[in-house]
Amino acid sequence: MPRRVIRQTRLPSGAHLQPGEVVIPSHDAANFDPRVFPDPHRIDFARSPNKHLSFGYGPHHCIGRHLGHMEVEVAIGLLIRELPTLRPAISTQDVQYRAGHAVSGLVKLPVARS
Repeated sequence: MPRRVIRQTRLPSGAHLQPGEVVIPSHDAANFDPRVFPDPHRIDFARSPNKHLSFGYGPHHCIGRHLGHMEVEVAIGLLIRELPTLRPAISTQDVQYRAGHAVSGLVKLPVARS
């Protein structure tokens, strides 16, 4: 959602924002900030602390987050149980991510069975 800058601001990247300018902050990009997440492109379900912004925070907390978490846990649990030898068929360096901020994720993830 677009936001209007209310005071002159300098971002850590060095960019300068002036009052009145419109910005569109990306919480998706924030989830990949290496200052917060060591090795941010590595999938680590046990990462701790894990202060991701995927489901919002505080008054902006997503009301569907519990359902979303449960769906992911059930799906991954079922996948691991039914296909225990499943593994990525490409190296993590070759994984391609979708461009943009509205919908993030992998373009594709080929898998193979050991």
